[in-house]
Amino acid sequence: APYYRSTYVFVYRKDRGLDVRSFDDPALRRVRVGVQVIGDDYTNTPPAHALSRRGIVGNVVGYTVYGDYAQPDPPARIIDAVAKGDIDVAIAWGPLAGYFAPRQAVPLAVVPVSPPFDSPDLPFVFDISMAVRRGDDGLRRELDGVIQRRRGEIDALLREFGVPRAGVADAAPVPAGPDAEKQVLSVLAEMRAQGRTYLSVPPEDGRALRLLTEAVGAKTVVEIGTSTGYSGLWFCLALQRTGGRLITFEIDPGRAAAARKNFQQAGVAGLATVVEGDAHEKVAALRGPVDVVFIDADKEGYVDYLRKLLPLVRPGGLILAHNVGMVAEYVKEVTANPDLETIIYREGAGLAVTLKKR
Repeated sequence: APYYRSTYVFVYRKDRGLDVRSFDDPALRRVRVGVQVIGDDYTNTPPAHALSRRGIVGNVVGYTVYGDYAQPDPPARIIDAVAKGDIDVAIAWGPLAGYFAPRQAVPLAVVPVSPPFDSPDLPFVFDISMAVRRGDDGLRRELDGVIQRRRGEIDALLREFGVPRAGVADAAPVPAGPDAEKQVLSVLAEMRAQGRTYLSVPPEDGRALRLLTEAVGAKTVVEIGTSTGYSGLWFCLALQRTGGRLITFEIDPGRAAAARKNFQQAGVAGLATVVEGDAHEKVAALRGPVDVVFIDADKEGYVDYLRKLLPLVRPGGLILAHNVGMVAEYVKEVTANPDLETIIYREGAGLAVTLKKR
């Protein structure tokens, strides 16, 4: 029964002028990097593998996950090293860094690794769970019930210990109450009032996105083309109910930053991961199953997005495409595939709804 989700983080001194958020940041090639290691190359930590894949090795120092317990707080050594200046950047498991970083003599930044995965087999975000014997459904339901009832206490403890949260754990979701919904709707209304320059969908299409997402009980939604987060907020209205998450891709850093701010203001930052960069390349790191895909980006790229994402969509999942009046090749592709069933709504900006039958 998962009761929280956390992530690996970058840790560095705030007085060093660093802003590292991704393993692709060029700064990681020129600074001293500390990383938690296990010692076995095959079963090493995800950050150790991510650095190795990029050839970032010569400037890296390994710190054992376990440490020498004859010493006080051995797992804290990697965080202590940042504060002392022995290394410039540490890559550590979030709950460890979140606890020890505020206890240092100098201010440290603790920044979640982004995106939350490096490849289909290398995630940086993990659910923390309690396991029961296979088939012991009674105990599993009892544990889920305890987690539900004591969610407030669990969250308070996690905050007290500085645990970075990476969204709501998939199991036993708590449906959002009316206040949470009102908060999202308020931000949507504010965005509309400020003008439609970067509103990715009209409100009628946004409502359709929410309805379709909630109807299929989506746990994972992938959006191509975040813009400033307007369509993503409609998805989050549904995901609050289904206990799901949104992974949304945006190539423009300014719009990505605006989207993060809007998600934060709406109280759904924990549900939405904004991935910066060219989605044609970045989607290669996604893992299935995906319940809903929404394509609303470069029109000439629709077919490429479809071909890359379709294998990840579960049978019964949906592929949604916006502005389909501009993408004849895409419409031809989805209507010619016997494994897909497509209908097109001409209202709003034009929305193609494709069901993956098998």
